[in-house]
Amino acid sequence: MITVFHWDLPQALQDEYNGWESRKIVDDFVNYASMLFSRFGDRVKHWIILNEQNVFTSHGWLMGMHPPGKVQDMKMFYQVNHHAFMAHAKSVLALKALWPDALVGSSFAFGPAYAKKRKA
Repeated sequence: MITVFHWDLPQALQDEYNGWESRKIVDDFVNYASMLFSRFGDRVKHWIILNEQNVFTSHGWLMGMHPPGKVQDMKMFYQVNHHAFMAHAKSVLALKALWPDALVGSSFAFGPAYAKKRKA
């Protein structure tokens, strides 16, 4: 199983056009993913396109804990998510065009929540 993106954006893309903040990232990401699909698709059946999109976006544009370290930039948070969703969708189409039987998805971080028991 290969994860295409695990928070490892090249600094050059961040410097050139602010990485995930720009629509340009979509085509660059799909080109990168397609290269991986063509090189490894004959041996890899399971693919994860984006690792924990909810973490890298919220920590990068809401909490300032991950690059680019922005805090409460709500408009850009939604824009970045839009670009990530587009990159994911177009990458899935590219993968399926090369390897129709490939299994593909994304991973999201979550924490379980349980209802508080009522006292009788």
